[in-house]
Amino acid sequence: MALYKLFFSPTGGTHRVADLLCGAWDCPKIEVDLSDPEQDLSALCFRPEDLCVVAVPSFEGRVPPVALPWLKALRGNGARTIAAAVFGNRAYDDTLVELTDLLRRQGFRCCAATAAVAQHSVLSAYGAGRPDAQDAAELAAFSSRCREAFQSPALPEVSVPGNHPYRAPGGLPGLIHPVGGQGCTACGLCVRSCPVGAIPATRPQQVDRSRCIACMRCVCVCPLHVRHANGALLAIGTLLLKKKCKERKENEFFLSESF
Repeated sequence: MALYKLFFSPTGGTHRVADLLCGAWDCPKIEVDLSDPEQDLSALCFRPEDLCVVAVPSFEGRVPPVALPWLKALRGNGARTIAAAVFGNRAYDDTLVELTDLLRRQGFRCCAATAAVAQHSVLSAYGAGRPDAQDAAELAAFSSRCREAFQSPALPEVSVPGNHPYRAPGGLPGLIHPVGGQGCTACGLCVRSCPVGAIPATRPQQVDRSRCIACMRCVCVCPLHVRHANGALLAIGTLLLKKKCKERKENEFFLSESF
């Protein structure tokens, strides 16, 4: 058996959740960054005895559109799977049900799922520091429960909340596009890290707004911390979501009731 950790994690929170969900297994672990342009996802070959943890962030209450073709390139072949939707302390809406639906169509057996909180990738005041120690303990405990449950060959697939048809994406308007500020040395790290190729190699201080998905990876990886989004727009977004985001949201876990 091999354990595959597959994730799309622009700013690291989703990756951290995936790490914690893998913690209970002592076996070979294969890490797959779904956003890596050099990764040949069609070459992955899963087996029914394998375990997969598939984690994506919630973008406006849905699976990030950019992640859909990467996920559709996978063939599950009956591999047992934990699906994780990671949200920034607002709500995950239909992200988890969309993710489990898609994974099942690709041949994965979704036997467990979680909606887990991480720091908001755009509005960092919300969910700050999460997953924190409490989250880590909860995710580790769920990982142990999953390990026990997955020993049963008859484990049923899990049911998760959500709407059919899925709700329309909603949340922050698509106006937040980070750019390079004063002090940018054109090192090119943001260019290489952007999952959608939105930063011109010859003009890395700029951004192709038609491609940018405001995932904030470029801001996260900038070694000089000079890449940034428009401060006024961030302030407006913070105020708009204050009512929905100010209270601590809890992680949610889904597994067969027999476990």
